Amino acid sequence: MPRCRFAKKRKPSITLRKEPFRLLFPVGILASIFGVSLWPLLYAGWLGFYPGEAHARLMIQGFVSAFALGFLGTAFPKMIESPALTWPELGMLLIGCVGGMSTLAFGQVAAGDSLFLFTWIFMAGCLAVRLAFFRKDLPPPGFVLAGMG
Repeated sequence: MPRCRFAKKRKPSITLRKEPFRLLFPVGILASIFGVSLWPLLYAGWLGFYPGEAHARLMIQGFVSAFALGFLGTAFPKMIESPALTWPELGMLLIGCVGGMSTLAFGQVAAGDSLFLFTWIFMAGCLAVRLAFFRKDLPPPGFVLAGMG
């Protein structure tokens, strides 16, 4: 639909920094695709280990974690009216997610679990700093259930 030639041109307000779910949701989808593809790789004889534990952890720590991180990274700063995640913070979250998925895909469960734990502690720290120092509002009372989930 063409715009009026007299209307002011506006810059798009959607950025990956303000809405990290746009970056992390595709990572979660890739994690689920790769987690399921471990089984055909096993039956084709291309995998040197039984992927039962790696599959379960890829689906939970990769898929569910990426979606939860994307949701919390987008919703929490908006709810408390604080600054969005910075590029270094987003980079660390992305490296933690992708690194954890990569190590799990190769059967390194302890390394994958460590990266998963680091990523969630880092995310909790990022959100705690925003809550303690930058908030202009409190999150709704029911939002505590998101953290418990």
